[in-house]
Amino acid sequence: MGLLRVLGKSIRFTFRSKLRFIVFIIIFAIISSFVAFFINDIDDLQTNRFIDQKAVEMEEISEFSVNYTQAMSTENDILNLEQTKNIDIEDHTKYLYYDLDTSVRMYSIDIAKPWMSSKIKPSHMETGNFPSEANEIMIPTGSFQIWNSSNNVTIKSDIVVGQTLIFENGEESIELLVVGTFNTNEIAIPLNINSELWMVVDITTFEEMVDLYDGDIENAYVYSMTFTVPGDVLSRETYFAVGELNDLIEELLVNQADISIYGNWRSHYAPLPTQEAIDEADLIILSIQYAILGGVLLSTMFAYLISRFRRNEISILKAMGYANRYVRATLIGEILTTSFVGFIIGLGTVQARLSYVGDFRQSSLLSSQSILVSFGLIVVISIPGMIFVSQKILRISPSEAFRTK
Repeated sequence: MGLLRVLGKSIRFTFRSKLRFIVFIIIFAIISSFVAFFINDIDDLQTNRFIDQKAVEMEEISEFSVNYTQAMSTENDILNLEQTKNIDIEDHTKYLYYDLDTSVRMYSIDIAKPWMSSKIKPSHMETGNFPSEANEIMIPTGSFQIWNSSNNVTIKSDIVVGQTLIFENGEESIELLVVGTFNTNEIAIPLNINSELWMVVDITTFEEMVDLYDGDIENAYVYSMTFTVPGDVLSRETYFAVGELNDLIEELLVNQADISIYGNWRSHYAPLPTQEAIDEADLIILSIQYAILGGVLLSTMFAYLISRFRRNEISILKAMGYANRYVRATLIGEILTTSFVGFIIGLGTVQARLSYVGDFRQSSLLSSQSILVSFGLIVVISIPGMIFVSQKILRISPSEAFRTK
């Protein structure tokens, strides 16, 4: 309990020195906002901009221009490039669509790889959540279903998040839970929600629905396909590997004059802006390094100032019989209070800015990674600096408390 009382007193000491407290809070807030911003940028590269950093994405020229068989041929020949051209492909995914009837179309996603497609991804969500389990679906904002009553009156019913759609064929049925709606202005697939119900489902559910309607997966069409390379999103080697894979795929498509084999993919890929991506990655890394260095220097300097301005309090505590660990606790409590308040203000500033730019959607929230890393670099990292500086101040004699100034 004695240690807790000492920590409580150190927090009161912190707020008593208003000018110094405010100045250092502002500095800590500025550094924490920079750290959170750049860590969030890294997280964005690994998620929302994942395709731009690590993958080559192919897309059909127009509707029904690449069928399932053609996509399989394309996929197999691209994977064969690993042996013939000595390159590595880390992962690949196909994205399909299928008309169940004249009024319902399904698009497939892979819920285990939510960022593998730039066409439909979590950042496109308008309300609710991106599907995370089979039989969870998302739909365009404003979708509706049509009910035909016995007296031939047609009724439109808006579909909302939380609603369950039941599809039946004889005695078999599949229930699909609507968990989210996506922004039709951002999604990169053709939609006409005034004439059809568009559903985005996991690939496993996609196949189940095709079977329910006695269909054949080979009659599906492919709207995009993604190939990723090994490596980190901030690695130069990764960017060069993406560029090489991009060139090889373009060469493969251009050399295939008969589009009946591969289908009509977009074959006019320009080389990725490799140097621009490298420059951006280098800038982010350099900024974080400076932010870390600034955090260490700031916490060490603040620890030094606290130890100087708290000499009288420290000597009094020692004269009262407090052990060094209690005295050190007062110093750590003060710097933690200041750095934590600064961290909260800085984080709040960044979040407010991101929410405003992102139109206050869920995708504009700071990632947990950004929050945890910035907390560690701003708050936790201040403790070693205080412990290092406190070694000298703890040697103050208790007699200084009685010395006449």
